[in-house]
Parts: sequence; C-alpha cells; structure tokens
Amino acid sequence: MFAVGSWIANKLPQWVPAFWILSTIVGICGYFVPGLNLFFVISGVIFGIGFAGAGIKVWSAKSEQLRREISA
Repeated sequence: MFAVGSWIANKLPQWVPAFWILSTIVGICGYFVPGLNLFFVISGVIFGIGFAGAGIKVWSAKSEQLRREISA
C-alpha cells in the first residue's frame, strides 16, 4: 500500500516504489514456488535497495531544506 501511495503521490523517484512492488512479487514467488528459494533472498535485496533510495531522497531533501533555512 505504501509503495502504491508513494507512486501516486510522486514524492519519491519512480524506481523506488517500483522496486518495492517488484520485491513483493519476487518474494511471493520465492516463498511459494518450490525450487525458487533464492528469489526470496533476492526480494530482500531489491527491497533494501529501494528503501536505501528512499532514504537518500528524504535525507537530501531535508539537507536542502536546512541549507535554505540557514542561508535565509
């Protein structure tokens, strides 16, 4: 739900919620399909990359806001 909401709100780069949705799909396949256990691990890596990307975006936006406040 968060991935879809952030995609609609367009507050994060489009690849971030896409990675979250992709990780969900890959994780489900890895969990339920026999022989694809590695997909479950890969889904965690995909989710982590998306989460790191969201963190970098939020962190850089906050830094920009602080720079504007200091210079004003």
